[in-house]
Amino acid sequence: MYVCDADAVSPQGRLHQVEYALEAVKQGSAVVGLRSRTHAVIVALKRAPSELAAHQRKVLKIDHHIGIGFAGLTSDARVLSHYMRQLALSSRLMYTRPLPISRLMSTLADRAQLNTMQYGKRPYGVGFLVIGVDDTGPHLYEFNPTGNCFEYHAMSLGARNQSAKTYLERHLDAFADASRDELILHGLRALRETLPQNKQLERAAVSVAFVGPGADADPRSPAVRDGEKFSLLEGDDLAEWFEQYVYLLTADSAPASASRPPTRAPRRPPPRTPPRTASAATRWTRTSSVARDSAARPPGGPLPTTMHVCQEHRARDRTPPAAPAQSDEKRAYADEAARRLRPRHAWRTYLLCACSALLLLWRLYSYAAAGPGARARVHGGDVRCRLRVAHARTPECHGPLTPLEQAYVQVPSAASARAALQRYTAQHHYAGEPGDRASVLRLLDEWSALLGADTRNASARVYEAGSAESRTLMESAASAPRVWADTYAVWLDEPVHASLRVVDAQGRAVWNASLAEDVLAEDPASAHGLPAFHGYSFSGNASGPLVYAGTGSPADFARLRARGVRVDGAIALVRYGGLFRGLKVRAAQEAGAVGVLIYSDPEEDGQVTEAHGYAPYPAGPARQPSSVQRGSVQALSFYPGDPSTPGRPSYRNATRAPWSEVDSLPRIPSLPLSYATAKQLLALTQGRGVRAEEVRPRFGGEIPGAEYWTGPSALRVSMSNGMRHATRDVWNVYAVIPGRIDDERIMVGNHRDAWVFGAGDPASGTAVMHELARGLGALLATGWRPQRTIVLASWDAEEYGLVGSTEFGEDYAPFLSRHVAMYHNLDMAVKGSQLEASGSPSLARLLRGVAASVPDPHVPGARLRLDRVAPLGSGSDYTVFLQHLGIPSTDVSFRRTETDPVYHYHSNYDSFTWMDKWGDPGFARHEAMARLLGLLVLRSADAPFLPIHTPDMAAQLWDAYRELRRIAPRAAAPWAQLEAALRRVQDAAAQLHRTQRELEASGEARGSLEPPRVRAVNARLQRVEQGFLDPAGLVQRPWFRHLGVAPGRWLGYGATTLPGLTESITLDDGAHAARELRRLVAALDRVAATMSRGTL
Repeated sequence: MYVCDADAVSPQGRLHQVEYALEAVKQGSAVVGLRSRTHAVIVALKRAPSELAAHQRKVLKIDHHIGIGFAGLTSDARVLSHYMRQLALSSRLMYTRPLPISRLMSTLADRAQLNTMQYGKRPYGVGFLVIGVDDTGPHLYEFNPTGNCFEYHAMSLGARNQSAKTYLERHLDAFADASRDELILHGLRALRETLPQNKQLERAAVSVAFVGPGADADPRSPAVRDGEKFSLLEGDDLAEWFEQYVYLLTADSAPASASRPPTRAPRRPPPRTPPRTASAATRWTRTSSVARDSAARPPGGPLPTTMHVCQEHRARDRTPPAAPAQSDEKRAYADEAARRLRPRHAWRTYLLCACSALLLLWRLYSYAAAGPGARARVHGGDVRCRLRVAHARTPECHGPLTPLEQAYVQVPSAASARAALQRYTAQHHYAGEPGDRASVLRLLDEWSALLGADTRNASARVYEAGSAESRTLMESAASAPRVWADTYAVWLDEPVHASLRVVDAQGRAVWNASLAEDVLAEDPASAHGLPAFHGYSFSGNASGPLVYAGTGSPADFARLRARGVRVDGAIALVRYGGLFRGLKVRAAQEAGAVGVLIYSDPEEDGQVTEAHGYAPYPAGPARQPSSVQRGSVQALSFYPGDPSTPGRPSYRNATRAPWSEVDSLPRIPSLPLSYATAKQLLALTQGRGVRAEEVRPRFGGEIPGAEYWTGPSALRVSMSNGMRHATRDVWNVYAVIPGRIDDERIMVGNHRDAWVFGAGDPASGTAVMHELARGLGALLATGWRPQRTIVLASWDAEEYGLVGSTEFGEDYAPFLSRHVAMYHNLDMAVKGSQLEASGSPSLARLLRGVAASVPDPHVPGARLRLDRVAPLGSGSDYTVFLQHLGIPSTDVSFRRTETDPVYHYHSNYDSFTWMDKWGDPGFARHEAMARLLGLLVLRSADAPFLPIHTPDMAAQLWDAYRELRRIAPRAAAPWAQLEAALRRVQDAAAQLHRTQRELEASGEARGSLEPPRVRAVNARLQRVEQGFLDPAGLVQRPWFRHLGVAPGRWLGYGATTLPGLTESITLDDGAHAARELRRLVAALDRVAATMSRGTL
């Protein structure tokens, strides 16, 4: 990504191709975009190449709810618009819903950036303004050839666009509440500003497009009839708006007393800007209406006295628009009025100019005297920053780092992170094996040395979980850092033998599959890998015909049943993607299959495939054909943790449930496969059953040379999965950094165990935790002490089913509920180039602010940004904190995009060699993540008020409610009760936020967390999330107690908001809906009461 028009540089000098592309955009005809709370509008100027040619169309439709206006090369615009239409169509076919605007822009940016990086390609020479409506409201995005996409309230592109921006900036406040017609008129007037002297807008040279509420309605919904879909207006369709536009120009050009209405009144009234009651100084710096500026002067008269400073600076000597013909008497009257106004207001003009000059000189002096960090705040006054939307999907203008933060960010380094990762991936270390125990002792030594804790005899600091020593170290206050490990005894399994064969009718093997990954000379670690297996898989044999079942979701099995494809008694072949692998096995089991084979299809890999010309690893970035994804097949969305002790800590002497009675474990065997093996199996079903594309779009995959049919096959498949089950030790490592306040702890954790070497998952996170410990240790060495206690954790057995963190949460549940304010999780810190975050809505603002304070490792001079903070489902160690204990949590990582090298998830090839060559060469992303995580911890620990923003939480609850009503519009429920509860939460959140601001303004919260009213506010903030907990838990999965968000019952990793009510309607046909709504209302009332309790 590149940041600006002229400052992007490379070692070879300026990036000329990018500059040429940007110049093509600047030379294109102007395009103006605006949006309000209900509508989004594009107004574009069309050009004709010659007098003999027609005007070129500058506005294109993408879908019913999306359209674009462009400036630049028309050919490139058509190429990208075709790509955008394909994306929109795919969303409707695959997900049966319109494409979200933010997802479209993210994908478009990735495609554009690819052309700036690859040899033989050039950047697209076109810029877009994209308007659209989705379930979050209307949107206006700018896209430029560098791959940057920003969301705006108003924006312009093309020739002389700065003049249009000046108009947009001056009228910014009027856009939010403007109607569709008012937006169009504002757009026409802004577009007029881009024209040369003596030129006026012509109806034939203008295109207007708009989109409004309901444009994204479900085609099956009655609301689609009322939706204002994307509409393009040209020629005579613009007549009524041009009549109003000409009338406004006439009013602008003549004295206020001389203006008169047009000969025929427009059918719609012109937009009106509400009057202001601002001071003269305010009117000087910000004027709300062009009509007010221009009505004070007659044609050819002097500049208005209340002209915007920027407008005066850029004023052009241009002939005013032609006014309707006036009589000599009226013209004489106008000249006399202008003559009288000049001397009356001249002294005011001179005084205001002098004051403005003094103010400007003072600002320049302050800017020059400030340090580089303080100057960053000046960016907040930039037009782009003012117009840019500040919400959860767009970055905010960042401020300077504090001295403490500046000291921290100097410590993490790419070289140190690389060395740490090389140590952590030197041998395999799945949970409970000797390599896992060795990693515990190494981490005890490293953390102790980095934090200045006791470094004597690491083995002596490994305690039994639940022991007096362990509980004292965790729960007691102290004056110095301490590091130790706890031991839990949990159920684990490991492979004994596995086989997969194709047999004929007599049971003779006609083909034996290879279940091992290839040894690669270029990747030395691959020679020391482990067999591929599924954790917690059923030990046994199975035989039957082969059936291809897509992603293995319940819906896919239902589609097969509807097509007459028999799954009973068959071996199901499914590909990764969609839902968690444990739920694939559970769905196959419920469909009647006797065994499951799961493989990774190149369909997951986006553009980086052999079919697109990329060589497979290690020669290239594409997937190695023999790569196999291991993983647990426990049903995580039903119960995580040690399956033998649900709801209780797994001490060594714990009473355990029989293996056969544990509902979260499968009852049929499963094996993981490579796509090379899956290709051979798919040949068995060729020509049998139903073609994959007839079942549903994208039911098949993209294995080169393979045809996807459902089967069942004529030949039988025989599989064997031998597993050894045992109770084994696992170890969590902890480090406590004492703070001045001990009952508002900030926890940060990362799991340590891996299926093999785990360079990305989890060792990239472990290396970042090493850098975090280095940075915090450096601060401790200077005498710093955090305001709140900080706890670092290294979890074990996460890969089997979040075992280590879940046992810890169940062990210390009462203590954690009272003493932990928030939990920050790190899992796969680096596996791609795109920064992504998930978290509690109340922490989204904290995440965006921290990201905006960290330099982008890919773009010199730029900052990281988070376009969206997604809700948390499951799949990592935040689960027990948020879903079971109600502690606000976050999770951050650099994720893979469709153009990044393929990440070999849970494979032998997830090695140091892959990370060093393809994943993060130079380890700049590791360094950036270490800085981000450190700032996240410091701002959580040292802020006077816990950075929990309750109004954001309330807004997200409303969004979740609207989404539920959208997907279930006909569901019968007492919605008014729920809406009333949401309003109570919203009011309580606003009041609590106002109280925080008042305390900050009074100075009571400055420098200390001890004042009673500060402590009282923080106590409320700390308990808010716990109000969502219901002791009864969710239907069919009582361990999950959070009624605001949970992993979807049949998603696993993915989140479902308002899960009890949503799933009762969408999965259970309305059963228990009334009960779930009452429970949700009660939870919301608890949340509101927590925020409102007592007086301050």
